[in-house]
Amino acid sequence: MSKRGILIVDHGSRLQAANEMIFDVAAKLQVRLPEAVVRGVHMELAEPSIMSGFSELISEGVTDIKVIPFMLSPGRHSTRDIPQLAAEAAAAHQNIPYSVAAHIGQHELITDVLMQHVFEN
Repeated sequence: MSKRGILIVDHGSRLQAANEMIFDVAAKLQVRLPEAVVRGVHMELAEPSIMSGFSELISEGVTDIKVIPFMLSPGRHSTRDIPQLAAEAAAAHQNIPYSVAAHIGQHELITDVLMQHVFEN
């Protein structure tokens, strides 16, 4: 039976408060996907890294990993850096298939989020 692991990847920051947000996002997704193992990681500047996230998921018994760049645009980080770091992490765990999702900026629900902000007090 397969067990999906999900890494949500933000940029990472030198500010600890900024780094904490991805863990909150991962925890909310974990509640909605109890059958998966969801973790937040950082591309750079802070731990946990993509490499350590892969290792943690594998230690928890996942059999495939989905990497989701928590980025709004198709910039260098979401199209090149995160896929490259994921490939390097996967190379250290060759029996675990993985895939990298596209950035989330053009998803149709983004406009719903923006609309919610427009009408907040």
